[in-house]
Amino acid sequence: MTDENAPPDEHGGWFLPVWAVLILGVIVVGCAVFSIPVFNALYGIVFPPSPPIPEAIQTEKIVIEHGVEKATYTTALNPCQTVQFFITEGGICEVLWDVCVGDDFTNMNRSFIPFAQCEGVSPAGAFAVQWQVDIDLLYPPEQTVFTISHEVLWGGMPIPTSTPAIPD
Repeated sequence: MTDENAPPDEHGGWFLPVWAVLILGVIVVGCAVFSIPVFNALYGIVFPPSPPIPEAIQTEKIVIEHGVEKATYTTALNPCQTVQFFITEGGICEVLWDVCVGDDFTNMNRSFIPFAQCEGVSPAGAFAVQWQVDIDLLYPPEQTVFTISHEVLWGGMPIPTSTPAIPD
């Protein structure tokens, strides 16, 4: 028999046991930790990384395909400082004119086209950027113009290879 005058059984709400809350917490934290690299990779795919560029003004840009671009910049740095910038960014440069004394540029009132060429690979999160630069000097005004071509390496940094020794 039931007593109709008895107050209904009131619960303050629906509660999970402590162990269930802990398991859910671990799952949420695990998903957050493992999803960060995925979000970084997706961000890199949507917004491809760019190569190292000194303080400069972009004057032209050609997008060849997603992650492959060619752009021209003008900078107030002299050509020797521009070459030094790309060397500090891990590039290998070949200066075609012997007019640099350290970072100082000994201008002979000439236009040096091309002045130098640099190339390198820079890490960019899960990816890498392979770049090539052609550096020129235009006069007047004394400005350095450089064209940088780059491609995003979607597989990441290339694996260094070693060349076998040549037997004597």
